[in-house]
Amino acid sequence: MKQIITSLFILTLLVSTGITKPKIEHYNNWIFGKSAGITFSTSDGEPKTFDIS
Repeated sequence: MKQIITSLFILTLLVSTGITKPKIEHYNNWIFGKSAGITFSTSDGEPKTFDIS
């Protein structure tokens, strides 16, 4: 019985960590300080700067 509970706990842990991974797109926008940023999510593949207002 203890092995079954342990196996279920490990399975639940592995499944839950696979579901909660952050999306890669989250890291495409970098912000520097309070007013500058760079985005790597552009249609032409070139990074662009942007102002934060």
